[in-house]
Amino acid sequence: MSYFLFGTFNVLQNEKNIQKMKLYGREKDIYIWFDDEIAFYEGIQRMLIEQKSLGSIKFAITSKEQPYNSSDVLFPFDKFTNEDLFADKSREYFKKCCRNNISILFNYLNQLIESFQISQMEIFVVEGYDDNFFKKECDLEGVKGDLLLQIEDRVSIDSCIYYVI
Repeated sequence: MSYFLFGTFNVLQNEKNIQKMKLYGREKDIYIWFDDEIAFYEGIQRMLIEQKSLGSIKFAITSKEQPYNSSDVLFPFDKFTNEDLFADKSREYFKKCCRNNISILFNYLNQLIESFQISQMEIFVVEGYDDNFFKKECDLEGVKGDLLLQIEDRVSIDSCIYYVI
């Protein structure tokens, strides 16, 4: 399973902020790619075009361990073995690890929004290529809660475009 987290936003491009956010992300083992840098999976550009994405700046988020997809920033499977994650058969440790991953990711997204002073963005979450997205309008906390609910309970995520306002 390879998940992709990407999206768009509108803002005047600022190279200083871009480099600052890349460095800040690397400190958290999060990689962010902008515009033409998103070349590792052509399906991202295709989905943005097909879904008539509105933002002028495109971004994709990956990780140090998985620089070509976003699974590692959403799920803890590459950081821990199944024996570690499900040792007590209760899924509580797995859920704790999921919450930690999501917390790191959303702290980063909050910093991105603050740094660029973004008022509206689109966040796509998809497993591979898809053209059938659920569409939801919510704030960033709503996105976080929705993803966490899916990850903790189902270990899968619906293809969704979140319109973050």
